[in-house]
Amino acid sequence: MLTADATDDAKRRALSLGARDFLTKPLDRIELLLRVHNLLQVKHLQDRLREYNTVLEDRVADRTRHLDTARMEILDRLALAAEYRDDQTQEHAWRIGRTCSLVGVGLGLPDPEVELIARAATLHDLGKIGISDSILLKPGRLTDDEFDVIKTHTTIGAGILAGSHSPLMRLAEQIALTHHERWDGDGYPVGLEGEEIPLAGRIAAVSDTFDALTHARPYKDAWPIDAALQEVVGQSGRQFDPDVVEAFCALDHPMLLSSARREMT
Repeated sequence: MLTADATDDAKRRALSLGARDFLTKPLDRIELLLRVHNLLQVKHLQDRLREYNTVLEDRVADRTRHLDTARMEILDRLALAAEYRDDQTQEHAWRIGRTCSLVGVGLGLPDPEVELIARAATLHDLGKIGISDSILLKPGRLTDDEFDVIKTHTTIGAGILAGSHSPLMRLAEQIALTHHERWDGDGYPVGLEGEEIPLAGRIAAVSDTFDALTHARPYKDAWPIDAALQEVVGQSGRQFDPDVVEAFCALDHPMLLSSARREMT
């Protein structure tokens, strides 16, 4: 700003309009060049700082992507560790994750919540790594005592996942603990009823049951899709949340049985 008015009011008005420096008349050429040089030097430093911040942000974003990828790989391997026990396809966890996400969409859940459920649900059976093979892989009917042991996979899984500050891990803990609770209150391990059961647990319960029915296990053959779907519908309001069953029934059920791992990774 070049001005003959050197009052404080004039300076404040000039600063409010974006001025960076002042010169008063009469003009001193040397002073002008020095002030311009100083301003250009400040501008150069600001540009370099902005460039450095941009590079730093890119590096942080890249590191964050690598960390997120590593976290997802760890979760996938934890899910796979459980699936090696009693799922010949080794795809059960990923199918449940995909089905839960599709049901979540059908229920109108926000995209971030759907994605979180899809990832967290893959760990629903993590606690099975703590169940003896003699019980978990038993080809015949379980005794009451053996079934009581099977029930503990919910609390074992929740215990493994407990204590995390990550929203994903907290949701995975919740699903592991509650995916065998029933709408009518006759489930386990706590006996929660209706909406006392977290929504993610209610979604996983339907998804898990349908997938378990339609795939062979050591103790049973695979059910036809129509029979499994009829069973799910018949348990609406008893074992399952009716709203979740309605959203589930709108899905493409043959697609739910296809390979899901590639879609989840």
